[in-house]
Amino acid sequence: MIDASEHDLDENIRISREASLYARTFGVSVEAELGRIGTTDYVESDNDEELYTDPDESLRFVRETGVDALAVSVGTAHGVYQVRQPKVDIARLKAIRAKTDVHLVLHGGSGVPADMIRQAIELPGGGISKVNIATDLELALLRVLGREERMTNAECAALPADLLRRGQDAVQRIAEEKIEHYLGSKGKAIL
Repeated sequence: MIDASEHDLDENIRISREASLYARTFGVSVEAELGRIGTTDYVESDNDEELYTDPDESLRFVRETGVDALAVSVGTAHGVYQVRQPKVDIARLKAIRAKTDVHLVLHGGSGVPADMIRQAIELPGGGISKVNIATDLELALLRVLGREERMTNAECAALPADLLRRGQDAVQRIAEEKIEHYLGSKGKAIL
């Protein structure tokens, strides 16, 4: 995963292409990001769509970088939805799909209603192939540990084995629930 989306389009393409060419020498696939995926703790403005992935730019980006997967900005956000509400701009997603043939990735999937996710996945011609739900997994771990604040890797590594196992079990339960009920992908790995 290379995220150079904070740069202008030309620089994002240059950096992502460099990462893609390097990864190819090792047989590694590359996911890159186009558009800006915001956070959930700000109030949406009338112009937040200017941060979304431009379908026309997605065509150029994929052609010039050679990436295997494209993380798109279509309205979701990283983190816990507190101020802004989750949404998926299906029309924009369809337009991106019509211009590109790579796997599409949705960052900021935690907290997005399952019906929105399913609609994004089930687009004709293939919708979203990967959904990131890191916040949901992290929250499951923290709940079991009785914590509210995020933990560093060092703090996790220092947990007693029994607490760590309980945390892992909680994360696994959430992952299994998401696979079956949220994504509808249980038993479909062979596809």
